[in-house]
Amino acid sequence: MPRILVVDDNQDSREVVKALIAAAHSGYQIDLAADAEEAISSIGESSYDLFVLDYMMPEMSGVELCRWIRLANRRVPVLFLSALDGPMHKLIAQEAGATEYLTKPDGLEQLAEAVPRLIEESRQR
Repeated sequence: MPRILVVDDNQDSREVVKALIAAAHSGYQIDLAADAEEAISSIGESSYDLFVLDYMMPEMSGVELCRWIRLANRRVPVLFLSALDGPMHKLIAQEAGATEYLTKPDGLEQLAEAVPRLIEESRQR
């Protein structure tokens, strides 16, 4: 069963992302983290097939968390789902190791398609 970690400091956003993924793909286990510290703790306890990160979070941004994930594991896909839609934000996320960058709210429609595709692409590597 694929396991996904959704990291967003906004509880409503975390729950919406979880609900959208679960509705489209019932076989996924979806864990939630409110910030990078909680995410790092979860990563230490479990292995994941995909990370869904928000860009802006307190203490450690999604970009910094992505860099940390890349140091720990180069293969797991990292999908950003953020309200920041400027080309510079996307470029910074990609340079940090993001596999894909979707923007809210439009990216929510693409999320259900992107999740299984990224997991499958990762497994094929």
